[in-house]
Amino acid sequence: MAEIDFIINNLYLGGCWLPLHSPKTLIEKKITHIVSVGNEFINIKHDFECNSLNINIDDVAESAITLRDKLDEIHEQIHNARKLGNVFVHCNCGVSRSPTIIISYLMGRLNYSLFDAFYLVKKRRDIIQPNLEFMKMLINYEISLGKSSSFTLDKYMEQM
Repeated sequence: MAEIDFIINNLYLGGCWLPLHSPKTLIEKKITHIVSVGNEFINIKHDFECNSLNINIDDVAESAITLRDKLDEIHEQIHNARKLGNVFVHCNCGVSRSPTIIISYLMGRLNYSLFDAFYLVKKRRDIIQPNLEFMKMLINYEISLGKSSSFTLDKYMEQM
């Protein structure tokens, strides 16, 4: 498994190992913006020039509400950053928080259904597994976008 996975043009997903230990790969991928999802990344300095956004969210059920309240702002920043270069979104392992951000971005900005967004990200990074509260939040987010629910928790649990 790669430490950085291409999702769509100008958008990559991964864990924290690269930005912390191997900026060479990020430089090779021409990453210009890093979105770090987690309290553990607040004071990280990168060894190469890039723009950073830190989202202080833990991978716990209670964080789903906080995350939902920040989605529009996060999506706007990712969308604007993609116009300028390549964006790398990461959390600790690239399994729950950062995939949730990318899935919601695909839904909110690019009009993907939850089903299509989830399986696109899963195809590109097969280890993703957003926590159950994040999945509930994504299901409700899809409905808030005026769409019927394309994914259920039962479907999600089947693929785990």
